[in-house]
Amino acid sequence: MRARSTAVVTPTGRSVLARARALVLLIGIAVIATALLVLVPGSSHSTTPLSTTNHGEDGAQALVRVLGDHGVTVKDAAEADIAAAGADTTVVVIDPEKMPSRAAEAVQAAPNVVFVGTLYSTADALPPYLEGLRVMPPFSATSAKTVNPGCSSPTAMRARTLTSSVYRVTEDPDQDAAQEWTLCFTSDGKGFQYAEKESDGRFRAVITDPARLANSAVLRDGNASLAIGAMGRTRTLLWYMPTGEESATSPSDLAPAHLRPLFLLL
Repeated sequence: MRARSTAVVTPTGRSVLARARALVLLIGIAVIATALLVLVPGSSHSTTPLSTTNHGEDGAQALVRVLGDHGVTVKDAAEADIAAAGADTTVVVIDPEKMPSRAAEAVQAAPNVVFVGTLYSTADALPPYLEGLRVMPPFSATSAKTVNPGCSSPTAMRARTLTSSVYRVTEDPDQDAAQEWTLCFTSDGKGFQYAEKESDGRFRAVITDPARLANSAVLRDGNASLAIGAMGRTRTLLWYMPTGEESATSPSDLAPAHLRPLFLLL
């Protein structure tokens, strides 16, 4: 009887193939992970106070999302974007005292502008961009009070109440009557925490305390309603955060906007 020959197959071929497949799989996972890091918006959050992509306590991402829910598209803006702003766009300026002169001119020409924040550098002064409003010196921080609109502004009345702040503006007694503002939310009858005016197709509003827009505070009292009412008038909103032509020279200038009142106590 003839012996039957049997071929012996070693696992070497299958092992090599399995290793190759594993390598291809690992490369695929690495490619997908890299793509996710590049494409997912949450991978690059800002830490700048009141940045539209800052989800921390001092960011403004929550307000931006709420504005989006109301049909408003928010875009981070540069000086060139402001110059092109039309009647269908609102420009929001964070800490307007930091605007370079060219940007200030572009902002002044824009039809719809909301200024957020009044710095100590302009205390007891009449910044030209505020068109007749005087920035009052901040007073020492005291116990917060709940303040009512006390004005005829629909935006302020929808907000209903705010918590008092050390940031305030008032009208200049010598201003032109054509520049008359509607002043709202006061705890002492002298300084006001929101102002607005509209005439000849131009709208201006001032929210004196930038902390109202922060993620940690925007849902308190009427902060969100006030911001949406002032900023949500158009479908497009340009969010402009000037840094100034000169660097900050004092600790209070370097601090986030919502922490500056603490320096009054030092």
